[in-house]
Amino acid sequence: MATVGSEERPLIEDSLHPTFSYNAIEEETDARSVRTAALKNTGNSTAPQTIFNGINTLIGIGILSLPLGMRYAGWIPGSVILLACALSTQYTAKLLAKCLQKNDELMTYGDIAQYCLGNVAHFIIVATFTVDLLSAGISMIVIFADSFNALTGVDKLVFKIIISFLFFLFSFLRLDILSHLSLLGILCTTLIVFSVIICGLFKTDGPGSLLHPSPTSLWPQDAQNLFLSLGIFMSPFGGHAIFPELYRDMVHPKKYNRSVSTIFGFTWSVDFAMAGLGYLMFGEAVLDEITKSIMVTPGFPQWINVVICALMGILPVSKGPLITRPIITMLDQYTSSKTTYNKLPSSVIRAINRFVIVLIFFITSLVFTDFGRIMSFLGSAICFAICIIYPLTFYLIIYYDELSVWKITATVISIIISVILAVCGTTAVALV
Repeated sequence: MATVGSEERPLIEDSLHPTFSYNAIEEETDARSVRTAALKNTGNSTAPQTIFNGINTLIGIGILSLPLGMRYAGWIPGSVILLACALSTQYTAKLLAKCLQKNDELMTYGDIAQYCLGNVAHFIIVATFTVDLLSAGISMIVIFADSFNALTGVDKLVFKIIISFLFFLFSFLRLDILSHLSLLGILCTTLIVFSVIICGLFKTDGPGSLLHPSPTSLWPQDAQNLFLSLGIFMSPFGGHAIFPELYRDMVHPKKYNRSVSTIFGFTWSVDFAMAGLGYLMFGEAVLDEITKSIMVTPGFPQWINVVICALMGILPVSKGPLITRPIITMLDQYTSSKTTYNKLPSSVIRAINRFVIVLIFFITSLVFTDFGRIMSFLGSAICFAICIIYPLTFYLIIYYDELSVWKITATVISIIISVILAVCGTTAVALV
């Protein structure tokens, strides 16, 4: 253990777990989800503040694809799956706090991973969050292009170039300025939900009306559609990267479990309302974004298209630079250690790094053009891992000696089932 006042970080040592250093944790921070970065500098939070932060974390653009998930799954399986996603992720969010209680120096999701599994887990977590950020960034580009294409008829490629250019410009802004843009994005998401409800009540005939709903189905058309819905329903609950920090930031940690129940209960209510109302409005004709369905359906007032388009335009602009920032930071750190790059001015290196990352986002958005598929992939491949598989594994390793045989068995079975569902969901996306 380092002496007090030394420049070295203290090491956490435990006879049952691998030793890890805070130097490695600092590197992992750069690959963490943008939702984590948004909460890094918050002060000690009361239970209501924790609930507010948690809800803001979970309710995002994934909510727009939920009507498509209901269309894929049908009312009965869809309702059951959405509720199961909420309950299972709520449970694992509480397990993360229980893992933190094993050592007071554990602060983040990455800390827990390294405490349990060492450097290999650290690498896996970094890779997982990188894919998470890449998928989120692509979805922002796609949703921006889809919205303005539906409104103007101009080719989507033009808008993908525009939003990528804005990502590049805003990537030079300081994090404190970007945090204000993030709050603006949360407001836009809320207004979009209200806009959808208003549209459904305004239109008196289908499609797009809540007064005269479109035909819907109780069951999925086939197994592939059912598996596609898994990732879509899981994606809105992908906020586990920040829950360890929410727990550590609470003034009264004993209120954490009750706060988590409120967070997930409210989020599930809003998600189910959006999924159900959107499916009722458009039925089997609902598109991968509920807002796109509204914008291409005649009969709504012209101003609603303008409002939705503006909100959908602000949303990627406000969140995109935050999403790309952790990846850019990692690249900045990597290039700063290479003598080849050190021959260039730092400002030039930073500009090149940002251009390369945004170019990767842009090119990838040309390949993955379906918002529903992106959300399904994000939910299947990433959220199942971050929100269920990893937390259950951490809990099993840390508390193995204290768990009963049936608890261990149930946890292992849950991990296996989650892996199978993640693979099935990801495979279904690849086969579309």
